[in-house]
Amino acid sequence: MTKKILSVLAILVLAFSLAACVNVENKKAAANIDMKITALGATNTITLDSSADVEAARKAYDALTSEQKELVTKLVALAEAETKITELRAAADVDLKIAALGDLGTLTLDKSSEVRAARTAYESLTSDEKALVTKLDGLRAAENKLYIITKDKDAAAGVDSKIMELKAANQLTVNDTQSVANARSAYSLLTVSQKSLVSKLDVLRVAENQLYLIAKDAEAAAAVDIKIMEIKAVGQLNLDDTQSVANARNAYNLLTDNQKSLVTRLDVLKAAENQLYLIAKASKQQTASNSESGASKWAGKTIVTYGDSITWYNGEVYLPATKEPGVTVVGYQSYMRNQLDARVINRGVSGYTTPEISRYIQSSDLSGVDAVTILAGTNDFRDMMSEPLGEISSIGSSFNEDTFIGAYQKAIEYILNNYPGTKIYLFTPIQAWEDSLGLMPETYPQAVINLGALYSLPVCDLYHQSGINESTKSVYIVDSDEVPFDFHPSTEGYAKMASIMVPFLENH
Repeated sequence: MTKKILSVLAILVLAFSLAACVNVENKKAAANIDMKITALGATNTITLDSSADVEAARKAYDALTSEQKELVTKLVALAEAETKITELRAAADVDLKIAALGDLGTLTLDKSSEVRAARTAYESLTSDEKALVTKLDGLRAAENKLYIITKDKDAAAGVDSKIMELKAANQLTVNDTQSVANARSAYSLLTVSQKSLVSKLDVLRVAENQLYLIAKDAEAAAAVDIKIMEIKAVGQLNLDDTQSVANARNAYNLLTDNQKSLVTRLDVLKAAENQLYLIAKASKQQTASNSESGASKWAGKTIVTYGDSITWYNGEVYLPATKEPGVTVVGYQSYMRNQLDARVINRGVSGYTTPEISRYIQSSDLSGVDAVTILAGTNDFRDMMSEPLGEISSIGSSFNEDTFIGAYQKAIEYILNNYPGTKIYLFTPIQAWEDSLGLMPETYPQAVINLGALYSLPVCDLYHQSGINESTKSVYIVDSDEVPFDFHPSTEGYAKMASIMVPFLENH
């Protein structure tokens, strides 16, 4: 009996000893977990870098027995750390979406869906998670940028709409000036970024250029209308008014077709020309009644003179860079008019070369014109380095009108073919000098002489017979040392030319 009791006591002692050992181990395991959790730090110091440690603590805790888990005292702190990690990951996901939007400067409307997705992701967070988002300002900036871009796009679209409401350029008139100006004003009010989004600016510029050309054409036409209205009333006209009427006609002829269509006083000009024609015709009939009276064969007849500034100068004022500045020019036409008693029309244009003079002749209506004189070549000599002299072609050929000779032939044949009753008189250019070129070569006057021979036309050789040469140019040429050329006759020079030209016309 005593033996049994002793055995039971021994077993109990052993059981208590084992239980005590197990309890110590459980406490030790739980304490180890508590140490891991404590090592994580305070919840507010947890970062995503703590994820591995938090997960390790949780894994270690999960490995405990139920008895050991009961002994862990920091489990709440672990749960808080895990919650913090979850919040940080959610916030980081939103931050990544915001970062993926890229640099604000390159943000375009193409990113609209990504911006909206980032905003949706942010709004789905809890308040604690939202507090952990570090790039919220970037999202707000992106949203603001898209708002501005959208606003800019709408503003630009409004201007594009105004531009597209304009008529096609070829249908624009002066009446459309305000609508084009409104479109330009709307564009000008845009910001620089808004202007960059306007896609129809070229259309606006084309419209503005077209209106500029229209305005320029209207201005040119108005200037001709003024010249026409300066002509006397038809009932007050006389032959002394021939030049003013011719000037108005010359101004009209120099207009483009579109500019001519804008002239409103053309009927007035035509009436004046018709009246002068009737006056000249009556004068011609009166003077022709007595062939022995000594009257000129040109009395009452119409002579049209074509040429460059040497022809144009008649009735104008010598320019400042001459030896006779401000003096009214008495050109060779004045001598023709006075000595031949003819109606002389001046169609000289300052600066014209022979190709330009030829085109002018070809645009002219020479109905009722008895004779045409052509005095050209000086400006062709001036431009000889860029404008070729050309070669004489057979009659009826296709001429190179960009050359001196080709243009001259084209003008001659235009008159012969269209106005066979109009006589043509050719005058060679006078001798002329240019500082870099020297004296005009004889190829120019010789070409005129050869053309006269080809077409059987009278040629007055002013180059060799006018008396204007190197030794006399100080008297007969008016250009001063301020200009690099000696082209234009002085008052005495024109008288010298006329002394050759007028008898030539009378005798041919």
